[in-house]
Amino acid sequence: MGYGHFLIFAAAAAVGAGLGVVVDFDIRDTEIGGHLAGFAVAVPVAVYLLIVWLLHIRPQAHGAVLFAYPGIVVLILLTPLGPAPVHVTAGLLAVLVLITRLRGRIDPERKQSAD
Repeated sequence: MGYGHFLIFAAAAAVGAGLGVVVDFDIRDTEIGGHLAGFAVAVPVAVYLLIVWLLHIRPQAHGAVLFAYPGIVVLILLTPLGPAPVHVTAGLLAVLVLITRLRGRIDPERKQSAD
């Protein structure tokens, strides 16, 4: 048992703080730009996904799911450069859930070797 779960909780808390920054930006209550506000959400979401992938997904997954997480992370980090970064991030997360549910069957042999 390691301390990886602390990183997961910290990233989840940072997502909440980032959403607060985006709300402040949307109601014009802050001086930061739109790209920076988008990164305030994108970076913690990317960190969260990478830590979950490293600790839980990578040791047991195979196929498309194994590569979907890092690919979606890269796309999420690019979302602040376009319009509506929070909405695009949410859409990418929905795609990741879909990929995980459809292709994410855990290989029984890999699960036994990880235990």
